[in-house]
Amino acid sequence: MRNAAWRMLRWIRANRMPTGLVIVEGGDVALVPDGEACFAVKGEGKMADGTASRGRPVWRILKWIIFALVAWVLVLIAAGNEIDSKVPALLPMRSVFTDIWDGGYASAEGTWTIEGAKSASPFQTSSVTCRRREGLCKEARAKLVNDNDYLVAEMEEYRIQKWDEHTIVFTTESATCARYTYTLDRASKALVGVRTLKAPDDPRCAQLEDRLVLRLEDGLEVHRRARAEAMPWWGEIAYAPLRALFR
Repeated sequence: MRNAAWRMLRWIRANRMPTGLVIVEGGDVALVPDGEACFAVKGEGKMADGTASRGRPVWRILKWIIFALVAWVLVLIAAGNEIDSKVPALLPMRSVFTDIWDGGYASAEGTWTIEGAKSASPFQTSSVTCRRREGLCKEARAKLVNDNDYLVAEMEEYRIQKWDEHTIVFTTESATCARYTYTLDRASKALVGVRTLKAPDDPRCAQLEDRLVLRLEDGLEVHRRARAEAMPWWGEIAYAPLRALFR
């Protein structure tokens, strides 16, 4: 057995095997440097010239790689938990139905966003149905409030001001300070709302902006943007390799 091992070592030296060749004897492992032969024995490894090897570098490298991978996975999990605490709900997709427009019915579903500003209740979804015969559009809305700990359901009715072959316009003045006017466009299937002040000089309305534009958007896209904004800086670093891999 010993003679066979030495013959193998002489063959390795003669053929200059590349770095990384591993020779096993007695259950121990040693790394063969470029052009050298290493004979693994119990305890300290010996090079072919009798000098001591550096031990078990393969295991040391693997140990640090495993440690780094475990730490990376833990950071990914922590970042996911941080995002989930700030973005607790998946919002429904946007949907607009206009197939029976001429028959006097249209509907839209989605999430309201404010143009150029953040909503006080970003995690909400609305369903609007309009019936020309009734002269009304009705909105059912569900939203998370109080730091997303409380779910509120609301119902609102709007008076239809205009219904032609292109647009439906409906309004409400139920709020103390504001008037809301919504327009559903048949061609683009866009639902846009404009909030204006009824009494700009009223001290009770001083904190409100003069004009706001609202749009009914896809809840999935709103959810995606919210998760991106909730990502901590250290989570961005941890997710960078995954983004590069799946780009």
